[in-house]
Amino acid sequence: VADRAGRLPVVQASGFLLVFAQVATAFARGWGWLVPARFFAGAGHGGQEVAGYNLLMEFVGPEKRSAFAGFTFVIWAVWVSLNALIAYAIDSAYEAQRADGGGAAGGGGSEEDQAVWA
Repeated sequence: VADRAGRLPVVQASGFLLVFAQVATAFARGWGWLVPARFFAGAGHGGQEVAGYNLLMEFVGPEKRSAFAGFTFVIWAVWVSLNALIAYAIDSAYEAQRADGGGAAGGGGSEEDQAVWA
């Protein structure tokens, strides 16, 4: 698509699709809404990554292209690792709150809430 329409319109359209799908994901009321929203978020991310990366490589120039590509992948690896550490910290805090009986939130909620989160 980017070869016919141009990379910039594809990056813009996939960015719009990605933002719209992520907002739909945030407000999904159940699996029937979540799965299609995540599908379109993946499609938007795919367009952003492929067309956007190629667009950036055109602006960098051939003499710095390999260094820029390596730097891009290093940043990606650091960001993914940081996300994993944040997820681990959130999970650890959640488990500590459950073990404490609700922690500062108080009491752990009703029996129905405890059954859902157990």
